[in-house]
Amino acid sequence: PKGKVWKFGAPKTKLSRRAIPLPASVAAELRAHRREQSKRRLKLGDAYADHDLVFAGELGTPISNTNLS
Repeated sequence: PKGKVWKFGAPKTKLSRRAIPLPASVAAELRAHRREQSKRRLKLGDAYADHDLVFAGELGTPISNTNLS
């Protein structure tokens, strides 16, 4: 949205950070996704905005309805 700014940082409290159990198959898919994301990040170099997002746009930016494909 126009005028909005994304902010990235640590959670507000210790309790905000938690482990979420995942089936092994989902964990494997997420690892594969992360490998592909890392390849893209290396290929794009400084053009990739590395915010350490699990799901990001092609340039590492947050996904929004304007960059979904």
